[in-house]
Amino acid sequence: MCPEETRVEPVGSEEARLRIARYLESPPQPATPPRPGIQLPDIADYWPDAPHRQRAPGRPGPVPSGPMPHGSGPHGSEPLPMREQPARRWRHRPVVVTGVLALAVIGGSVVLARPLTDADVRRESRPLPVVPAESAQVVIPLEPSPAPSGSPSPVFTTTPVKASPTTAPAPVQGGFELVTGVTDLVVRTADLDGDEFRVSGPGAGTFSGGVLRLSAKPDGGTGPVEVRLSDARVWQLRIGAGTRSVTLDLGGGTVSRIDLDGGAERIDITLGRLTRTVPIRMAGGVSTWRIRTATKIPARVQVGNGAGDVVLYGKHSGGTGAGTTLRSGDLDDAPGLDVTAAGGLGTLEITAN
Repeated sequence: MCPEETRVEPVGSEEARLRIARYLESPPQPATPPRPGIQLPDIADYWPDAPHRQRAPGRPGPVPSGPMPHGSGPHGSEPLPMREQPARRWRHRPVVVTGVLALAVIGGSVVLARPLTDADVRRESRPLPVVPAESAQVVIPLEPSPAPSGSPSPVFTTTPVKASPTTAPAPVQGGFELVTGVTDLVVRTADLDGDEFRVSGPGAGTFSGGVLRLSAKPDGGTGPVEVRLSDARVWQLRIGAGTRSVTLDLGGGTVSRIDLDGGAERIDITLGRLTRTVPIRMAGGVSTWRIRTATKIPARVQVGNGAGDVVLYGKHSGGTGAGTTLRSGDLDDAPGLDVTAAGGLGTLEITAN
């Protein structure tokens, strides 16, 4: 094996200088011939900071101020091109963004702080548009409708039913008054088949404005006078003249008030079922007075001139002084009796049938 031959080149030659500066391999390697059919790309075309990529089209590249020493170009004889520094992009981006935000804030404050004009007020006062309600959905039946029959459908008619009134009609009021004295007076309430009243005996009555006024006939005698009143009315009675006896049989009707202004030896009053407290006032004086009620109800008796005895549902009070008030139960809106004996009174008895 022969020792490797060492090639010595003169130091002053150009190739020796390039090799010492490590621009050329030492020792030089023989060039490898390129393979046929294969062409390798130039890496300079893909380098990001290549001079031809950094400059705009048509713009000349950088020119060095002088030739590179020792002819260190790409091929040893041309000067190496100067690398152009890439332009700094968006160096002032934070300043620009801050300025834009400041302008937006100042502009919004000016818009909010400005006073409203008439156009703005009219625009705000306009009514909101009314959205029409959705139309009712139409449901289409999936099943086929039956074919119409040949005979017509029967027509059903109904008789209209009258609605019952919410409140009962107010009762018809009526009045009875004894104008002149009679010997004996009997007053009853009954069904008169549409008549307002009927009078029998030595008496004559006139009916006007719902009030019946009874007077004794001049040549009628001294027999009793009987008066029947329709039970379709609510009656108010006044005995304005003196009699020997007065009988008021009012169990078949309704009475609202009784005034006994004429004196009598005996007075008998029979009451039916009451719906309210009935006031009874005696001013002409009476010896024996009896009141009968359908059931035991509250009663109050006020004695003006004293009485021999007052009996309330079996309870005797004995002698009663003037200004005395006797009670049996408490009066309120329920049915009851409120009796006032303003005239002289012998005995008064209130009983239940």
